[in-house]
Amino acid sequence: MPGKERKRRPLGSWILAGFLLGPFQNPRSAPSPRVWIVPSGKAALYQVASDALLLELKKRGIDARQIPLEYVGRELEARKAAGLPAACVAVGTKAALRLRKVLPAQVLFSFCLVSHPRAMGLLRGRSCLGIAAEPSLSAQVALVGEALPWVRRLGLLYSETDPASKALRFQIEEALPEGWSLDAVKVEKFSTKAKAIEALLSLKPDLIWTFPDPAVIDLPTLKAVLLGALRKKIPVFGFSAPLVRSGALLGTYLDPSAQARLLGAELSARLLRRSRKAPGEEEKKKDSSPGKEERKLLFPRNLYAVNLNVALRLDITFPEKFLKGAKIVYGGRKKGGSP
Repeated sequence: MPGKERKRRPLGSWILAGFLLGPFQNPRSAPSPRVWIVPSGKAALYQVASDALLLELKKRGIDARQIPLEYVGRELEARKAAGLPAACVAVGTKAALRLRKVLPAQVLFSFCLVSHPRAMGLLRGRSCLGIAAEPSLSAQVALVGEALPWVRRLGLLYSETDPASKALRFQIEEALPEGWSLDAVKVEKFSTKAKAIEALLSLKPDLIWTFPDPAVIDLPTLKAVLLGALRKKIPVFGFSAPLVRSGALLGTYLDPSAQARLLGAELSARLLRRSRKAPGEEEKKKDSSPGKEERKLLFPRNLYAVNLNVALRLDITFPEKFLKGAKIVYGGRKKGGSP
């Protein structure tokens, strides 16, 4: 044929080139760690957090999928041969309590949207990574001190017979600065919660502290606390924006998407570090006892709401700097000052 004839290379040279360059071309990367996301239910709060976590993990190269809570046991049994996930994330308290019991030790237990996980016992006995639903107790107490510099005595309803409620009562006390005190009222001491609330109000604390304690708090109890405190002119610290809107003076609230993204970033970093470890290092980790494995609890930043209508009823004004930091303000704004 006319034209230049292409010069053929010997077969041996191609084999040699493939042998030398092969390891540098199309390098084999470690398989992407798999994560299961398990919501506690179908509530919008859980779904928002689950979706945000799914997107964050996939963005960071993690193979993640959502699994309904009722299917977890069946999926774990089915995956014993095919390979378990590297981690399982519980979204909400119900899923967290369930997963902590059923997950094999080699699967990293993780969680979000869990209120006071340390008091719930989630950080005991195994490796875990989670983010609390609310800021640390010390950060919340500091927030109260910034908003109401005159507060020194807190009032609290708690259950002596519920381990989580009892543990949280002591954790709040430990978080108080020097010179502060806690008036803790045991609901079991009274025949009804209404009488326990009356006893708490009669102590006239500077502020009543509430937290989502299922052993104590329900809708009628919250209503009674808010109405009684308003009549006695005692401010209430709430644990959600709706609670502040309903009559608490101030309180923290959670951003489910932000918390999920924060956990997703931390979880993906840990899993990718683990997947890059040498085989010898991984064996050492398997041999370590659960008590020695890493347990880490993250806290979200302080997001808080205030109710200026309640502040007006209580004749309280907030410092201007504190008021400017509030992301949610119910009622008309007013200038800061002193109570």
